[in-house]
Amino acid sequence: MPHTSRQALKVLVVCDGPQLDPALSDDLVYGLSQAGYDVVGVIPAGLHVIESVAALQPDVVIIEAESDWRDALEHVCVATQHAPRPIVLFTENADTGEAGRAIAAGVSAYVVAGLAAERVKPVMEVAIARFDIEQGLRAELEQTREKLAERKTIDRA
Repeated sequence: MPHTSRQALKVLVVCDGPQLDPALSDDLVYGLSQAGYDVVGVIPAGLHVIESVAALQPDVVIIEAESDWRDALEHVCVATQHAPRPIVLFTENADTGEAGRAIAAGVSAYVVAGLAAERVKPVMEVAIARFDIEQGLRAELEQTREKLAERKTIDRA
């Protein structure tokens, strides 16, 4: 379902440490609020991410990670497996192999050293658009698979 609603999208920020760096947090939260997003929480990564996603029902999840984002992403992916949503990863890790693994795991946008307030809105818009396109393709693929299965059933009859 495309994210075209006029209501502010709810955003949950997950950080890789016990707390988000205040300087980064200020830029990110400011950038999100300036872009019209509603920040519903800023939480550290961990098993409680699953409960937080269930309780807060964010439209988008942002992961802020200095370098080792894998654990945070794993928790976010588990939390969103039944209700997929765009995941944006802000990191300092410029390793292209890591970027590929993040995208393969479900990240809609992998942003290196780009947590400036003025960059937040365009990054979010691209991530949401990419997510919506991917969800449309997944739905089309599922419909095609169902039609093929129906056709096989009819052919066997």
